[in-house]
Amino acid sequence: MATAAPQVRGERLVAKVVEATLEELAVAGYRALSIEVVAERASVNKTSIYRRWPTKAELVSEALRSMLDDLLVEPDEGTLRADLLRLVGRFRDFAQSARGRGLFRLRAAEAESHELSDLLAEVKRSALCIPHVIVDRAIQRGELPAGSDAELILHCCIAPVMTWVQLDGIPVDDARIGEVIDVVLRGAANLPARKQASPASLPETRLAACPCPGE
Repeated sequence: MATAAPQVRGERLVAKVVEATLEELAVAGYRALSIEVVAERASVNKTSIYRRWPTKAELVSEALRSMLDDLLVEPDEGTLRADLLRLVGRFRDFAQSARGRGLFRLRAAEAESHELSDLLAEVKRSALCIPHVIVDRAIQRGELPAGSDAELILHCCIAPVMTWVQLDGIPVDDARIGEVIDVVLRGAANLPARKQASPASLPETRLAACPCPGE
């Protein structure tokens, strides 16, 4: 006789369900994701999930936001280079993880899914404030000229690392990340200033190297 799943509530429920959702996404993908299987993974009642997240899209959106929140914790190491090293290092670690590889495959396999694409674009938009914050601090410290393009700088730092790790299967250490950052910052210091758009009005294609998105 099957026993009922123990009652879990509040923040503990959210944490368990989010973790189970990300695990199931990496294994089954978005289309095949089942609330029932997520409930089993999380050891919670499926009714507890449906009460908080009535649809699969809402559940997946919450899980992706939570994941990107963890990746994009705002670094404040005292210099732009150190901030970027910390931030890009987090992306490297995620890309090398089983979950990161699974979610990268998910994005590639379900690229034609408009619902999934919309979820990823929505979550990525909420993350665009982070590069603005660290670049604005760098401008105030005199490390970059005013008007420097925050998203371009971050994208140029992250893209080669994600390509090496996820597409080429090449390990990337901190020293290699530092070399990439040095190249990008030398170029950024000599770029002409451009008018910066607010995060809310930026195109949805920014941070395209990131396998998924949180707020």
